Amino acid sequence: MVFFTFLDRSERKLNELDSLDDGLRVLHTPNPSAAQRGGPSGQEFTWIYATSVEALYEDVQVTEFGAFSWDSVDERWRFGTIYDRPFNGQEFSEWYQCPGARIRKGAVVFDGSNYTGSDIMEAHRSLWYFIGITQGGRRVKGQAVIEHLAELLG
Repeated sequence: MVFFTFLDRSERKLNELDSLDDGLRVLHTPNPSAAQRGGPSGQEFTWIYATSVEALYEDVQVTEFGAFSWDSVDERWRFGTIYDRPFNGQEFSEWYQCPGARIRKGAVVFDGSNYTGSDIMEAHRSLWYFIGITQGGRRVKGQAVIEHLAELLG
């Protein structure tokens, strides 16, 4: 049996993303984002923002999405979600109000209550990625970084 470390998993996913063509546009608003105390993350501080995803060239069915946090000590992206796994197409369908996780070419779908949490008030950043399959069977991606400010809203 082969065991992979946390960093191995992050590197494998980043390599997979590098191998895919762009086919989705991802935007976070506001970006950068200020924190609030408490909030849906259940942690001391929560940065809330909207994330939108647009199919650029043809219809795309989203099959997976997730996030990385920048580790400033190791200077690398570290994979991590609230479930410690990538989110799936069904979760995308529900959170982005996108039936069947299918985005039509030129259409934009969004999650207005996306968030990142931390027990420490410090500037950091997250890289969100989305992977989907086009009608022609080609796997494509979209990704975008959101900057989290070390300051409270208001």
